[in-house]
Amino acid sequence: MLKYLNYERLKNITKTVKPYRGSTNRFPIGRRTQNTKFFLVENDETGEEVYRIVYGYCHNSEEITKEEYEAAKSAGDKDVSEYTWYNPVQYKRHTKIPHQLGIVRSDNTFEFNNTNGYYGQDSNMLLSRWSAGYFYSSSRHGGMVYRERRTNADGFGQHYLFHPIFDGMRIHWGRSWGQRIQGQPIHLLLPPKNIPPDREIKFHQTHSIRCCETRVSPRPKTFLPQTKYRRFVE
Repeated sequence: MLKYLNYERLKNITKTVKPYRGSTNRFPIGRRTQNTKFFLVENDETGEEVYRIVYGYCHNSEEITKEEYEAAKSAGDKDVSEYTWYNPVQYKRHTKIPHQLGIVRSDNTFEFNNTNGYYGQDSNMLLSRWSAGYFYSSSRHGGMVYRERRTNADGFGQHYLFHPIFDGMRIHWGRSWGQRIQGQPIHLLLPPKNIPPDREIKFHQTHSIRCCETRVSPRPKTFLPQTKYRRFVE
């Protein structure tokens, strides 16, 4: 589980690889040319050296006053903008921060604490590539989940580990699973959505369900893996 993010491996990179130009604590995770995938060497509140795993950047903007905009513009600040098509005119300051996926600690644990509060498809794909399974957001299960990959003798995919992922969760890459930080509440990692009532959802999905039933019903049970067939019957 996430053995690619082994603490000793990352620590060895800090000793054998030069940091990126213009920084002293920014190191590549894999190929140096893939400079959007890196980790930052920092110390936490206890003084422990930790590695913050980063994938790309988050771009935010906040509204400022006209006076603040003019002062920043005269000082040569390029991170401010004027939006004249709004009525009244708006002024904003733009910031760029590292998009953190999690933290690797010295006890070989990985802590899930995404900058956005949830993991998108790109982040899930990258974490899946670094692990022995699949990370994805499941509306059926109410958040982000992990499913370990395995193939049985029949050739069908059989997953022998399935676990929910929540904000603040810490896992050990070689020993334990699902350790929660003491006293921290559980927050599901799922993009915020306005979910309509169940009746409205069923109304919009009725056509798709009937099409699926029409195509699958005439086929024999062996057409689908047994687990998927039971799910369809349900």
